[in-house]
Amino acid sequence: MYIHVKEISPKLLKSDHFNGYELTKEPLKLAPRVCYNYEFEFYIKGDCGVYVDGEYIQFAANDLSIRKPGQKICWVAPYECYNFSISLNGNYDVSADSPEQVSTYFENELINLLGNKAKLQEYPHIRAMFHQLYNVSKKSDPLNVFNANRILMDILYELFKLATPEKELRNKTINPQITRAIDHIKSNITDEINIADLINKSGLSKAYFNKCFKSYIGTTPSKFITALRMDKAKLLLCSTNHSIAEVASMCGYYDHTYFAYLFKNSTGFSPSVYRKNYSPHVRA
Repeated sequence: MYIHVKEISPKLLKSDHFNGYELTKEPLKLAPRVCYNYEFEFYIKGDCGVYVDGEYIQFAANDLSIRKPGQKICWVAPYECYNFSISLNGNYDVSADSPEQVSTYFENELINLLGNKAKLQEYPHIRAMFHQLYNVSKKSDPLNVFNANRILMDILYELFKLATPEKELRNKTINPQITRAIDHIKSNITDEINIADLINKSGLSKAYFNKCFKSYIGTTPSKFITALRMDKAKLLLCSTNHSIAEVASMCGYYDHTYFAYLFKNSTGFSPSVYRKNYSPHVRA
């Protein structure tokens, strides 16, 4: 359902604090549930994962999980977080928290920018807002109820503002040879990718190709390829029982020793330790 920007009037329905370390010290897959309304889950501590409609997404301290009505959610503890249940138009009845009463899924030019995850490590002012929102939400007097909704509006504004540059980036003019190179990388990420060949096929000079690529993506072609492969590797390690060598091959690396070196350099963990720490299949 489309909602006009002028109709966005966030209301905080509930808030709570969850400390999964009191429940378990080892990876533990929790019971799944359906999101009945919009939710923010701000992670205070730990690396964990959340299944969102079957897709496993990794979260760390200072990350934000953004969830929408109707999504199927399944957490992997331990982690510590603040959870906020929200109505975007102020009309949702918190007492109607049942599968038959899933809130309306809204769309507009701002809401559509929000993905399932926001990384807030570099935004201490936004992180401070979540701590403030939780503290204020524990006070039920009228002034603090009003203040909680005001803070929530400020948080939404900051999140929309963070997401907007990505939309502008997608819309800005870029050399079509660069977009073709990016599409080729994404489509062939499990194969051997020769950057020199990409540059030759583009017809651009090496310097100009790299300049345009970094301007659009924010990093070099080789680092972009490695980042995509490491994301794929983390997903495979946490969602399959493939051997490390098989995961390496599925991510475009036929030397699993080199793959392990790159993986540890990227995550701080060897592939086996990462799987042991974060795979939801370690315990069911």
